Amino acid sequence: MTFISPSALGDYDSQPDVSPDGSMIAFLTVLGGTYNLCTVDSNGGNFTVYAEGASPRWHPTEKLLAFDRSVGKKSQCFLFNLNSGQVTQLTSGTDKNVFPVWSPDGKWIAFLSDRDGEMHVYCMKRDGGHVVQLTTGGTNENFIDWGTDGYLYFTSDAGASTATEGNKSWYYNFANIWRLKPLLDE
Repeated sequence: MTFISPSALGDYDSQPDVSPDGSMIAFLTVLGGTYNLCTVDSNGGNFTVYAEGASPRWHPTEKLLAFDRSVGKKSQCFLFNLNSGQVTQLTSGTDKNVFPVWSPDGKWIAFLSDRDGEMHVYCMKRDGGHVVQLTTGGTNENFIDWGTDGYLYFTSDAGASTATEGNKSWYYNFANIWRLKPLLDE
């Protein structure tokens, strides 16, 4: 085991995602009570803080990070271009939009949103357009990832025993792993 994240520069270093070439790790750290989007070389050097944000995920071929951050009382999905430093907001509105993940070809971003009252899986083109809802119903999904096999993998309380206590949106003692293969128009 090797210690990677610099302990003196932030708290709660978490949500690591390794760049496609293995040279960098994107993650969040808390500085002054705020979640920040950071990178560090895979050997622990060159710690860099870029912008406020969480849930960073590398584009499969470009130096782009998809991430989320709070805008008002809700979180929205963004892109951060490491070459230019440009931050681009992809989602907006009064709904929570979180945990963006890239498709294997980098053309789509899957994310979770509560825009229909429950946390469901959605996809959008990389520019934030052409949003498609992929799961529906009275279930809640979370912890999404897009496999190299083209399937989306996620946690869902669909088909699981009903939670009787706790905050339903974060009560995953009664959840299972699911997958779906999105059929998306090019």
